[in-house]
Amino acid sequence: MQPKFYIRLASDSGAAVRTLRVVEAGAQGVSSEMPLTELAAAANGCRVIVIVPATDLLLMSATVPSRNRQRILSAVPYLLEDQLASDVEQLHFVVDAPDAAGQVATLVVEHQKMQQWLELLRAHDVEPHMIVADLCCLPVADTPEWSLLLEGETALVSTGRNQGFAVDVDNLVVMLRSALQAREQGAGAPEQLRLINAGASDDLALVAQLSEFDLVVSRDDEVVDALALLAQGLDEKQALNLLHGPYSRRDQVGKLLRPWRAAAAMLAALLLLSGGMTVVDYFELSRQQVALKKHIEQTYLAACPGAKRIVNPKAQMEQCLKKLRGGDSAGGDGLLTMLSSVGDALKAASGLQLQRMSYRNGQLDMALAISDIQGLDQLKQRIIKDAGVQVEILSATSRDNRIEARLQLKGKEA
Repeated sequence: MQPKFYIRLASDSGAAVRTLRVVEAGAQGVSSEMPLTELAAAANGCRVIVIVPATDLLLMSATVPSRNRQRILSAVPYLLEDQLASDVEQLHFVVDAPDAAGQVATLVVEHQKMQQWLELLRAHDVEPHMIVADLCCLPVADTPEWSLLLEGETALVSTGRNQGFAVDVDNLVVMLRSALQAREQGAGAPEQLRLINAGASDDLALVAQLSEFDLVVSRDDEVVDALALLAQGLDEKQALNLLHGPYSRRDQVGKLLRPWRAAAAMLAALLLLSGGMTVVDYFELSRQQVALKKHIEQTYLAACPGAKRIVNPKAQMEQCLKKLRGGDSAGGDGLLTMLSSVGDALKAASGLQLQRMSYRNGQLDMALAISDIQGLDQLKQRIIKDAGVQVEILSATSRDNRIEARLQLKGKEA
């Protein structure tokens, strides 16, 4: 589970705000004051949920005959226009799904206030995933029960999911009486009122005032941590998220990307052109490869006319060249290899005259004339030393003050 980081903003948020970090689902923590300058580090890697005061917005309800989402979004602002002090163009509306009676819960907040909240958070490198009203985070019971949270001089009254009002404690009884009268004939009339104290000075006096209503008032004995209570009561799937419409994360990303659309389109065109050229080059190189392969085969057949079957032209050509050289060049016994190894010895021999030479199966026979028998022996020893081959003097005959001899040279593997 991704950790959640709750930030509670107040109407007069100064240099510090109330925060709560929850690592595991269902875990309860204790909130604490945190300087704004430390928010970014604390929120890193977390799902950031910002809770704003209901006193800075309106939680209203409208009856819409349609269940089409787009029609509801278009109709609600004008259905509520007469109840609003500001022009609808200056307000941000977030609507819930209609209930069975066609009632649509609606959050209304000024664009200016939304921008102030977002600017405050982004100035400290915090990008929220959700912004919800504290009133929408109060626990909602399955039974006909309303929740009343007392915190300082403010009271939050939840009359249902995404329904209720925020009021100062001095006017609570009046507002509560009006809300109960509106529900007397409806199915949403409560039977019980749960009073939660989060720091009110005298909730016992308020309990006495509430005795005029035909309600069972239950009172929590201990003072609760307001932010911890709101975090626990928040249903992210049901609560109205103010990051909707022009403030949605998707819309914000779209605004950031909009200036780059032309560049992105140009890049896409260049990639398409480059891809097309790559395909053309591929087919051209394939054609050249076929032509080159055919040329290699023709060269092989011309050099080795006896060849009938072509499997690997390169390897077959190497074998053919080895045969033309008179042996296996890899083993060091070919004619050219052997001549190269004995060349220096023949060149250094005094009075040497090479008469004839023959090569077969790694064996080189040479007939030569040399000045004397001592020079012949020196030639033999040098060939053995320099070339590392076997040398045998087959015959040596003295004629006209010279020695005519026949030598047989064999490679190492011969």
